[in-house]
Amino acid sequence: MKNSRKKYVVDTNVPMTANMAGTRGDDPAGCTYKCAESIAKIKKEGVVILDDGDDVLSEYLKNLDPYSGQEGIGHEFVKWVHDHKYDSDKVCIVPLKPKQRSYHEYPNDSNLAKFDEDDHKFIALANACNKTPVILQATDGEWWKYKDAFKQAGIKICFLCPDVIEENYKQKYGKKQKTPKTSGRKAHRV
Repeated sequence: MKNSRKKYVVDTNVPMTANMAGTRGDDPAGCTYKCAESIAKIKKEGVVILDDGDDVLSEYLKNLDPYSGQEGIGHEFVKWVHDHKYDSDKVCIVPLKPKQRSYHEYPNDSNLAKFDEDDHKFIALANACNKTPVILQATDGEWWKYKDAFKQAGIKICFLCPDVIEENYKQKYGKKQKTPKTSGRKAHRV
């Protein structure tokens, strides 16, 4: 039977942000809780997409340590992903073919040529899955810069914290970009 659970590619900043849920008094636009809620929903009824070369899992483990004894939703998520890596109802392993500092599955699109190579793995994963997974993104302003190019390439990005990410974009690039009309300044639903 084919797995009908919704598929997600989860950028590392989502569990990192979720890790702060309940630990800080300031939670811009409820961002940490949106990330935590998204992770809970994925664990309950979704499938996380990982690459066969462990590039995504290695990045998770580099930034979050689920075996350190530290508490946090992000740490728990990475442990859950690691522990269920071979359970196809919860994690799907997708082959990616490295290409210099990127992947063959990364879109050959001039509008995406200058996007951060460290994040190519997430786009390549979504593209390798026939663009069916949604990529969850929390706070990286560069993703906001390329949101129109992703849309044109058919890559689905769920900006969990659009106000925060737009502010990060403005701080990084010094200009304002309009919020997509589809979001209405509200977070997309996972």
